[in-house]
Amino acid sequence: MFDNSISDFFRGKSRLEFDKDGEPSSQDVRIAVVVLMISLARQDGDFCPSEGKGVARALSRHFGLNETEAIELTELVSPLSKNFDNIEEFVSIVNEKFNEEQKQLVLAMIWSLALADGVADRLETNFATVLRNRLNLTIDQAVTARQLAEEQDQDIALALTAATKSADLHH
Repeated sequence: MFDNSISDFFRGKSRLEFDKDGEPSSQDVRIAVVVLMISLARQDGDFCPSEGKGVARALSRHFGLNETEAIELTELVSPLSKNFDNIEEFVSIVNEKFNEEQKQLVLAMIWSLALADGVADRLETNFATVLRNRLNLTIDQAVTARQLAEEQDQDIALALTAATKSADLHH
């Protein structure tokens, strides 16, 4: 069952466009996921533009938003999320609207952002661990979520390397 989710994750069709009842994911679900991602990114005290682009890319990929919609949502939520010391309200929305597999994919998105610079620091790892507990995911599910993120990052790095080599050959 999860094998389809893995391939869907890599193709950007990770089943987050619809909630566990098959209804299109509402704006509050998207906002909740953005708040969680920005909360992770702010663990080091800053939310830089490259992290904002990573959040927007994840929204495009996993919620089916176009680039403009994803950027607008990220920019809308970013200043508001500074005031969210307690993410419990947003975790509750994710728990209410998504099934276990979808919550695992949300955690994979969190890990992907944490690993965007090549390594997850202690604060990011702690955040992901706390989030795993709040999403009621098992350790095995969390390990799989991190592996999904690591594999996706490797695939992206390979694609960028190939594109760079191709561009170098044409110059």
